[in-house]
Amino acid sequence: MKPFELLLAYGVVEFIAKLKSAEKLGLLGKFLQIKESPHNCSEQTVLEPQGRPVELSTWRRFCIRYWIDHADREVKILDVYSKK
Repeated sequence: MKPFELLLAYGVVEFIAKLKSAEKLGLLGKFLQIKESPHNCSEQTVLEPQGRPVELSTWRRFCIRYWIDHADREVKILDVYSKK
């Protein structure tokens, strides 16, 4: 089976660009973990208004929202925000 591709929303790229180097590297490492095993990284699943399940995962003070697109074998990182 084809491995998942990782796609980042542009807002995620902008958010990461403003972080310190250590936080950037840590989040990118977490994204790679999600890419390799998206179902095992989810701590919670929420349904969007249209019924699509979106996964939530945390790394340190950050929450990561992502969607697993099984048909295209893609993990789409939709949003990252600080839990503070």
